[in-house]
Amino acid sequence: MVLRSMASLTLALLLSSWAGMPQPAASTKPASRSAPLILGINTHFGSKVTGSNYVPGQSATAIRRLGFESWRDVASMGRFTRLRAGSALEKSVLGQFGAFATSAATPQSPLLIVNTWPEGSTPANRVQAFAAALQQGLSAFPRGSLIEIWNEWDKNPDNQTGGTVEGYANLVNASVPAIRRALPAAKVLIGGAADDQQDLEFRWTKALLRRPEAALADGVSVHVYNHCSAPRRNRAAADMIGRLDRLRADMVAIGKSSMPIYVSEFGWPTDGGTCHISPDEAAAAVAQFTLLANSRPWIAGIWYYELKDSGTNPDDIESHFGLYDFNMAPKPGACAATLANQLVRRGTVLQTYEGDDLTAVLVRTGSTVQTIAWATKANTPATLQVGKTVMARPFCAPSQSVSGSYRLSGTPVVLPGDMLPRVGAAGGTSALR
Repeated sequence: MVLRSMASLTLALLLSSWAGMPQPAASTKPASRSAPLILGINTHFGSKVTGSNYVPGQSATAIRRLGFESWRDVASMGRFTRLRAGSALEKSVLGQFGAFATSAATPQSPLLIVNTWPEGSTPANRVQAFAAALQQGLSAFPRGSLIEIWNEWDKNPDNQTGGTVEGYANLVNASVPAIRRALPAAKVLIGGAADDQQDLEFRWTKALLRRPEAALADGVSVHVYNHCSAPRRNRAAADMIGRLDRLRADMVAIGKSSMPIYVSEFGWPTDGGTCHISPDEAAAAVAQFTLLANSRPWIAGIWYYELKDSGTNPDDIESHFGLYDFNMAPKPGACAATLANQLVRRGTVLQTYEGDDLTAVLVRTGSTVQTIAWATKANTPATLQVGKTVMARPFCAPSQSVSGSYRLSGTPVVLPGDMLPRVGAAGGTSALR
């Protein structure tokens, strides 16, 4: 994950100012999913380990409780050079990472970031050494693993290539065959770039997708953040989903319509510097993003960044992205993520309504149809005319009887039946169909 500072987002502000203009509301019936949305969470057992207070058993239990079925972490190639080909994962070699990965409670569908050059490699042989380490070490992991080649290559100085698309494409060309030999059933993801806002939207990623090496992969991974976006009301899920919609349109235009998108990082910090948002705002945003991602069948999986805060420094924004705090006390986001994950797993999206002021998703669970609605912009309420009295269930709050004008915040609210609205601005009028 790369910090998005306000100074680095000058060009992005021009884009966000366009995105912040009132847009026509759209009602959409999504295509059916070929596979369920993968619900995942980032952890820090393979990197950023010292002082992060990640505990294997505790983390595995929390992941299960939240309803995540996948975890994403760094599988360091330096460590894998000490594993024998085809051997089981060894806790003694891989330390906390090995203890977490081999725990019976840990989901066995990891997204592994294969990162860092192997020990002893040189600039002349490092790409070949990296591929050899992949073939040797990855065979120890579950057959259904997803493998993401590098993390934020475009911004990471450790890759020693200046972050170029060409250098990354060379790595992909050498790595994919090695991964296929080690784990024939694994899905290989390319990208993982930090270019969602800092340049033109996804410029690095789209350049990669135009290269022939992109055909070697099963999907493209992206990172999306907006906690530094201006104006502040854009720091919600709609802004990030909009960027993904535009990336998808560009992919279709260049003949990549069959390539799924994997959002391997998204999240919001709740402390640190000037860009954080409140814990309640972050809780609303994670639920919104999860529900909207599920309505896009071309989004194959999402991984929240991250399970718990990895530090306590109030000035370090990187330390405060967790659904839990440093000591594993749940933030509001833990409850919101759990409920959103349950709705995704148990329900089918029938239709969405995405307006500039209000968003709603129509879901069928068994024989029950429900509408989940919320205000689209952060800290910008919307009003829904609900007519007759109904029971509304805000996420992580008591149910309430509502009628007439119902004021919505960013927190999703579950309403009975088909209530996809015709939307009016906050304080205006909205009517149910």
